[in-house]
Amino acid sequence: MTTVQTKIPLDSITIIDGIFKPIKVTIDGKHIEVDPRDRNIVDVATRSKIGIPAPCYRDEGRVGCCKGCVAEIDGEQIFACATKPQEGMDIVINRPDLKAIRKERIKDYMNNIDNGETCDCSSDDSSCCAPSQNGTSCCG
Repeated sequence: MTTVQTKIPLDSITIIDGIFKPIKVTIDGKHIEVDPRDRNIVDVATRSKIGIPAPCYRDEGRVGCCKGCVAEIDGEQIFACATKPQEGMDIVINRPDLKAIRKERIKDYMNNIDNGETCDCSSDDSSCCAPSQNGTSCCG
């Protein structure tokens, strides 16, 4: 018999009375249990069939470069690709002002790609927006 081991990130589960409980978040009013494999809010939203653009994350595995996955938690804009889900988060994605911001940022990102410009997210390039250490702030 073969045993398969799966590593589960401990920050995506809660242990209560010795029982594993998944983290729960709310996205646009929809209550969602976070899968242990969800690394960030983009993953949670995608798995839950909630659309949020994140071309630099999906296509290149980068975080925060396109600035297109902007969402809101507790009135603060964040990058969904750089924010780990935490218990009780109330996340807003589908609101007209956030959609307008995403549309403009994706347009700028695609124009930069068409012009041969790239963004090194690991650098201090001011044209690139690297998220804060805790992934909860959004650069302009």
